[in-house]
Amino acid sequence: MRAARVLGMHVFRGLLAAACLPVFAGAQASSSDPISSLVWLSGCWARTNGARLVEESWQLPRGGIMLGVGRTVNGNTLVEYEQLRIYRSGDTLVYAASPSRQAPSEFRARPPYTGEIVFENPAHDFPQRIRYKRLGKDSLHARIEGKRDGVERGVDFMYARVPCPNGSAN
Repeated sequence: MRAARVLGMHVFRGLLAAACLPVFAGAQASSSDPISSLVWLSGCWARTNGARLVEESWQLPRGGIMLGVGRTVNGNTLVEYEQLRIYRSGDTLVYAASPSRQAPSEFRARPPYTGEIVFENPAHDFPQRIRYKRLGKDSLHARIEGKRDGVERGVDFMYARVPCPNGSAN
């Protein structure tokens, strides 16, 4: 039983490390797979504000899917986290989010996807739109926006590319 648990931890660490892989030089978008045009989103991103750290990591597109994780901490205290997926559904890409303490939700994108992508779900409470925009090789602008209580609102996340953790125990 202990061996299975230890093996499970190694597999988990490997998956976590894979979620934080940097963009590989030479990775190309495939015209037959629209998700591959999001290779610019893959890697590890972070922003800090005092003791508050917001991190987001995306795997390279493979097998028609990108897997991501997000985490916000204040000092050593977890504030929130979410598991993310971007996958192809018919002729569009879908952003599926499972945030902490909230029901999972999905947002659909509208092309083109090169350098910026906007996912929308008008029926969602807030946000109704999620945007990612590449601002060069090492900068990313993410934004959530929509109406809350009848008022249009938005929250911006200016991320910088950071080295991805290797998933190993210290």
